[in-house]
Amino acid sequence: MANIYTNTLIDGEITPKDHAAISITSSAVLYGLSVYTVFSLKKTDSGWLVFRLPEHLARLQQSGRLIGLTLKNITPLLELHTFTKHLSALLEANQPATDQFCRLTIHVSAEVPGVRTRDLSVT
Repeated sequence: MANIYTNTLIDGEITPKDHAAISITSSAVLYGLSVYTVFSLKKTDSGWLVFRLPEHLARLQQSGRLIGLTLKNITPLLELHTFTKHLSALLEANQPATDQFCRLTIHVSAEVPGVRTRDLSVT
């Protein structure tokens, strides 16, 4: 069974999940303009092992580009070193006790009519 923890990571900030929001009129909600990846995390005595994180981050960015998303504002957050730092902070904030799956999603947060994808803000 999946666990939904108290905290989430949105735009590089640890945020209580109840405060992490995207508008119901965003392109992600209205037109499904989102891409995601899911990766596993294994808890060990010496810390967390993340399964193929570089490949997951690269594939997520490629998926975004394939549907025409402009990822300029979040590309720095998806660099391996930066994302690893944020992921560690999220794990520390939530304190999971067992192995986990993590879903990383890019949403088009812009509120524009139609399914245009270029030069729109993403979260």
